[in-house]
Amino acid sequence: CAALKLYYAARRKETPAWARGVMIGALIYLVTPLDAIPDVIPGVGFTDDLGVITAALATVAMYINDDVKKAAAEKAHRLVKACVCD
Repeated sequence: CAALKLYYAARRKETPAWARGVMIGALIYLVTPLDAIPDVIPGVGFTDDLGVITAALATVAMYINDDVKKAAAEKAHRLVKACVCD
């Protein structure tokens, strides 16, 4: 749900370019092949993902309002429902 918050906050017109850059950079990191390397190392696993998302959220938290939280929660709910029902 944290990645969805970054995604929806980055789409807001009110979000400044620097904050949008932080958000998009964190999201891109999660899907790049570079990120796959630490994910296969035992003991490290997905801690780098958690660190990147946490740092991005802490940096841009002021731009994640209730509308963003609601949109992210609704999308997460729909995604989970789709996975469970299929």
